[in-house]
Amino acid sequence: MKIELLLKILFDNTTLIAIFFAVGGLVKLFTYYKMFGIYIYEFIDIKEVVTLFINNLLGYFLVIGFIALALLRFSLIEQFVFIIPIAFSLFSVIYLFIRKRVLLIEIAALNILFWLLFFVVQRLLSFVKESSSAFESTKNYTLLILLFSLIVYSIVNALTEFYKVKMKKYYSGTKIIYNSEELNSDDNKYYIGKTEKYLFIYDERVKATEAIPMSEVKKIIFRKI
Repeated sequence: MKIELLLKILFDNTTLIAIFFAVGGLVKLFTYYKMFGIYIYEFIDIKEVVTLFINNLLGYFLVIGFIALALLRFSLIEQFVFIIPIAFSLFSVIYLFIRKRVLLIEIAALNILFWLLFFVVQRLLSFVKESSSAFESTKNYTLLILLFSLIVYSIVNALTEFYKVKMKKYYSGTKIIYNSEELNSDDNKYYIGKTEKYLFIYDERVKATEAIPMSEVKKIIFRKI
């Protein structure tokens, strides 16, 4: 695929790609909170949907950049095509040592995901080469792989986030002050997240999540690591 064609597909479909971002944000929220027994869509306003993907923008652009580089690499040169996923794997290992709160399981999951996407892109190009309508097929398959990639990335991201919060007590020490109560997150009862109107606390002993209206929350203190 020529870079001009790839850029044309991306820029001509920016609105659609933005919708893909929003879908990815919804999928991540649903997956993460569903693991704690919450149907999160009952606790968010429609206006929040527009900004759901903001916290994931870096990851989403990383996915798009990876797919774009893989497409270009396959098209420009067939030798050493594995340089893209190998480079990503090396970078991710370096990132693991640089960032304190990044877990090995996150890096492993992302590496599996991106290697999978790499081979999916390879299959995509074989479909395109066999097609009679080059541009339309390239556009459709590229957009399809982007949507698929963003959704899978969102699910993987949500599952690793769940693992960090539940198994590694990511929010341990977070203090919530609401009404006349004060909660210090520990191994038994801890903060798991919030929306614009609700804050969520999970109780390991009863395996249940409490939704507290943000109007009752006076202060949230996050522990610095």
